Amino acid sequence: MTGLNQQDDKVTRLIRYCHGDRQQAEAVFNHLITRKSMSFELPEGEMVLSPEEHDEFVERFSAEVEPTIWESKRLKN
Repeated sequence: MTGLNQQDDKVTRLIRYCHGDRQQAEAVFNHLITRKSMSFELPEGEMVLSPEEHDEFVERFSAEVEPTIWESKRLKN
């Protein structure tokens, strides 16, 4: 995690990354949630989550990111 901004906690950084692009969000979802991985490679370095951080990420992804993904897909159809 050497290159990551120390002011942002890991979960907030991942959520912000997911909001950047739908494909990024889907990649993070597949890796961290579907595969239940505890780490993800961001452009600035690998981020390793604790079990508590992983649980927080799952909750926040569902609440903050998923609704925007489905909304943008509906608008395209």
